[in-house]
Amino acid sequence: MDNITKDAPKVLEIPLDNDNKIKIVRKDPFGLIYMELEKGTLPEKYQGAYTTYEYARDDALRYIDSRKKELKELPKAKAKAA
Repeated sequence: MDNITKDAPKVLEIPLDNDNKIKIVRKDPFGLIYMELEKGTLPEKYQGAYTTYEYARDDALRYIDSRKKELKELPKAKAKAA
């Protein structure tokens, strides 16, 4: 995906580990690119328009990294006594 041009497909998908996908979509008449989740909503800071697929992909990777950090920081559930 490094040399993506305006002639690239209108939708690129990045699968996530939770049966979800990040979609990078060119849907603006001016060629702007947007990032969206197949299921759910991205944080506000990732909801803007991008001028290239590379910028959108870089932010998608940042989002994935931030999710991994958040998931690692979640407390583990305690086992219930029987």
